[in-house]
Amino acid sequence: MLAMPMFVTVAALMLWAPPQDTVKEDETGLRFNTELTAPGGPEGERIQHLLGTGCREKFWINVYAYGLYVDRVQTHGKLSTMISGLGKARLKVKDVARINTPAISRTLRLVMVRDVDGEDMREAFEDYLGARLKTRGSAADQVKSFKNLAKFRDYFADDVADGTELIFAWRASTGPDTPGTLTTKIAGRVVGTLVAPDLTWALFDCYVGKDPISDDSVEDMARDLPTVIRAGAKEVEAEQHKAAKEG
Repeated sequence: MLAMPMFVTVAALMLWAPPQDTVKEDETGLRFNTELTAPGGPEGERIQHLLGTGCREKFWINVYAYGLYVDRVQTHGKLSTMISGLGKARLKVKDVARINTPAISRTLRLVMVRDVDGEDMREAFEDYLGARLKTRGSAADQVKSFKNLAKFRDYFADDVADGTELIFAWRASTGPDTPGTLTTKIAGRVVGTLVAPDLTWALFDCYVGKDPISDDSVEDMARDLPTVIRAGAKEVEAEQHKAAKEG
């Protein structure tokens, strides 16, 4: 079984941790912080912000709740033209998939609400991600992608208990010598980092692409994405103002 953090440790952290705004996931009642620091990053990296939440159900049984976070500055940089002249109108559901690009750092945070066998987790990832990877790139690209998928599925050698937190963080490339990476953290421990843009695309496509885990979640993201993009514009202005002041 995966090791779980002790309650006393969590309680102790709560004594000094500053309060954060949260959003409740409707099906499970679990609350997700509106801000998240992606694991495995450098000190001072920008905080990511919650775009939406949802729930994975199987045979009408809740399996886990999830929150999807994005870097608002990068989201604005890539998607600002989507909302030009849009006012407060809602984007189309298909537009949400445009966040699924190597140029936008983004994170999935999953919280289990039931025990799941490790083999079931591995098979689920292989089925969902493998089918998507078969639609991407050349034969040579797919060989590399499936090698990454094999490494990824091996992260789930143990059963995953109710309450376990799983985090999958894509960190966008910042230059030719710093390729984008996918970092996985399970039950408070970073278990691996992969240079795997196609695998990352397949993972996030399960939540924002065709036939998503939750249609309702994507509809909510389509509603809220313009607000996230505009917030990114304000962050850009604040960063530019700070740089000019310090310069």
